[in-house]
Amino acid sequence: MGFTVEIDRDLEEIVPTFLENRHKELIKIAEAIEAADFASLQIIGHKLAGNSGGYGFAKLGELGAQIEQAASKRSIDPMQGLYDQIKHYLDQVEIKYI
Repeated sequence: MGFTVEIDRDLEEIVPTFLENRHKELIKIAEAIEAADFASLQIIGHKLAGNSGGYGFAKLGELGAQIEQAASKRSIDPMQGLYDQIKHYLDQVEIKYI
């Protein structure tokens, strides 16, 4: 199942870099989960929540907010599932420039 996101054509040049950086961030998220590094998870989640919407990736922003919230509660249980959802989203997202 793919996710289609409509994004303003003005962002066409920068969206690929944005997505590439999110893929790199997955490594940091996995490492932080492994280390139970809640401070890093909270920062990553906050940035993801704040930046994604501006690029048109509202779902990614929601997942980032969930990571930030779970990290602030020092709750490791939901982290792997959130990581998996972000990875799936990034692997499946399709961009339609309008």
